[in-house]
Amino acid sequence: ACEAPLLLAAGQCRESCPDWQFETELDGQRICKACDSSCGKCFGTGTNCTACRKTAHILDDGVCKHWTDGCSEGKYANEDRLCVPCDPALGCKACNRQGTACTSCLEEKFFWKGVCSDACPLRTYPPAAGNKCLKCALDSCWTCEGSAKNCTSCEARKNLLLDENECVRSCPSRKYAVDGTCQRCDLSCKSCAGSAASCTSCAGEQVLDESSCVDGCPAGKFEVKGTCKPCHSSCATCSETAGSCTACAGELVLVENQCESSCPKGRFANGKVCELCHETCATCTG
Repeated sequence: ACEAPLLLAAGQCRESCPDWQFETELDGQRICKACDSSCGKCFGTGTNCTACRKTAHILDDGVCKHWTDGCSEGKYANEDRLCVPCDPALGCKACNRQGTACTSCLEEKFFWKGVCSDACPLRTYPPAAGNKCLKCALDSCWTCEGSAKNCTSCEARKNLLLDENECVRSCPSRKYAVDGTCQRCDLSCKSCAGSAASCTSCAGEQVLDESSCVDGCPAGKFEVKGTCKPCHSSCATCSETAGSCTACAGELVLVENQCESSCPKGRFANGKVCELCHETCATCTG
């Protein structure tokens, strides 16, 4: 037995226990007992290591284990071979040996390039199973969903438009751009702008009147390359050019392809059309 405050260690009285032993009591005597064989040092109990004996071991919550087994969840082994918590701001399940980047994430987080987030970043999407974000197939995809090739939005600063899950510089025929996406024009339109029914050219044999596709130009208009243009204000109808009247507006009468207030000398009014007098007449009527 040893006098207080000395401890009994391997038959000797000492002031403190050696590194591989810990202090305890037996029958009122302070004694030193051996730590677990994995411990270089321990405290309180033989299995509560405070340092590991082997250099290939790491210390994790009082337990020495081989470095290949890794630290418990949310920790990493520092240069002193101690398992310490990853940076809580990273939200890691596990992190690198510097504790600066995640190597895996907690179940409710998504992993991408060493960072755990509440959602996958731009140009990536969450997988059907697991929580590692996957890269969209095209760099032009701002977001994608379900698969790498299924774009759901395009990079706006590149002036790209979403068309059937692909990013394009301009909408194809029979589609128009709205809110960064290509939408289908009305069936009558060959092309449109602003809205589905606002045609800019027409399909088939129809012609464009204002923003509508019609079977033929209405009265007061004539066709030029598939588009209805307004006749001159004097014309009720015209053809080929705005001033080539085929009928006149109001009280005007048609002289050749012009609309006048009355028939000139050598012509007479036949309804609203000025006809030629007989060649022997200077003037004529009816």
